Amino acid sequence: MPDGLNQTRYLPAFVIVASLVLGVAVAVGGTSVGVIIALLLATPLLVAQRRVRVVFTAVLLIALVNGIPFVDLAALNLSGSFNYTDPILLVLFGIGMYELVQRPGALRGLVPRWMIVMLLVFTVAWVIGVATGASQGTPVFKAILFGRDLLTIWLIVVVALVFRDSTEVRILLCTLIVASVIYSGAHAIQVGLGIDTSSITHPKRITDALGFARLYSSMNLPSVLGFLAATGFALWARSGRMRAWSAAAASVIGLEQILQLTRANYLALSVALVVGCIAAFATGSVKWGVGRTGNALVGVSALVVGGYALSFSSLSRSSIWVSVQSRIASAASDVSAAGGNVGYRLVVYAEMLRVLGNNWILGIGLQHPEYHWFAGLPDGTIRNSDVGILSVLLPIGLLGLVPLLLIGLLAGVGAVRAMRRPESVVRVVGWSCLGICVVGLVSAPTLGYFSTLPGLMAIACAVGLLCRVRSEGFVTDEMQGSPST
Repeated sequence: MPDGLNQTRYLPAFVIVASLVLGVAVAVGGTSVGVIIALLLATPLLVAQRRVRVVFTAVLLIALVNGIPFVDLAALNLSGSFNYTDPILLVLFGIGMYELVQRPGALRGLVPRWMIVMLLVFTVAWVIGVATGASQGTPVFKAILFGRDLLTIWLIVVVALVFRDSTEVRILLCTLIVASVIYSGAHAIQVGLGIDTSSITHPKRITDALGFARLYSSMNLPSVLGFLAATGFALWARSGRMRAWSAAAASVIGLEQILQLTRANYLALSVALVVGCIAAFATGSVKWGVGRTGNALVGVSALVVGGYALSFSSLSRSSIWVSVQSRIASAASDVSAAGGNVGYRLVVYAEMLRVLGNNWILGIGLQHPEYHWFAGLPDGTIRNSDVGILSVLLPIGLLGLVPLLLIGLLAGVGAVRAMRRPESVVRVVGWSCLGICVVGLVSAPTLGYFSTLPGLMAIACAVGLLCRVRSEGFVTDEMQGSPST
């Protein structure tokens, strides 16, 4: 092979083409509306000043999960064809392609080769799923629409390309934290005071759980990443004002995590905090009882434990705390008796595995319920966020599921290594990425971190930033000797 003609040289070009194909597949949405809106948004954006493009990209990521207050983008959805996420994803993929065109070698040394391989293997499985669904009678375009949200994982590459330095990394993290605080505050007001804040939270539905309102919103999963980022800044931000604001933000978002009444999230986030604390002490990011970070970590832990103990004491008899207590306590009884939600999921698991049969490797294809209605499954569909990873396993098999889980697992390992670095923003990204990967992996059987757009968006943001801060040439404020803001 002649000098210079190797895989590394052509990798950026290949990713450009792959992103273009994926972006168009995601964005068309059965109608030209998605493409038209995307072009209207992207044309002025690509010629704007770079920092404007960075800020706009951060806002687009929040818009992707309907996190913009007073603007309910879900109202734009058209049944069966167009979703508001379609043009947003197309613009985001377009921004990523634009970055590669501007800097053809930018991807080299940025996203690890193993991760690119995992993304490509996953995409091959997705394409096979579309083809298999089509062979079973689902129109190709309907099969694409049925699985388009899974392609959100490619935002790893987009985020890694767009947010280049420590200031831009903080822009994305702070945008996510602000959006999470606004959402969490509105959520707490609606649940605790009964005031309707749906114009801010944009819930898909509201149910009653033990006399307690429960909101299902696309921001539920990204707000977990917002909480982790806020706690990270509270621990490692160089500015005292930033640490104080971050601690306040973490408190607001943390309260909302309790009010979600999601038992899998209770468990997963608790495990993530424990693992994160162990990693922080093991890597030397935090010293036992020494310095502000160690004291802050001990203080936060004591506050959480104290608050939990208080909730069970005679001092706390409000209906909200009683509902939270009942929700937590019911987890053990559900498991022991295989009843409640656990029993429901076990029934769904069994039926889904029966439908899967021996098709473990490639799955049974992306079969839209309009054309293949499975009578024994909720809503007749093989994709159900209540069963987490099974909604990926059935349509695209282990070939598609394993790469997603490996990205979460190996990125978590890389996040621990990032926490060894002395730069504050790198530690915050490492802490946040480790936490969201642990949450995703622990809750994988019952929550849709690896099978829904909001979950994949949160993981992609964290992993993309991890790729950026661990790449060669990444310069932080500490390296430059300037104060962090």
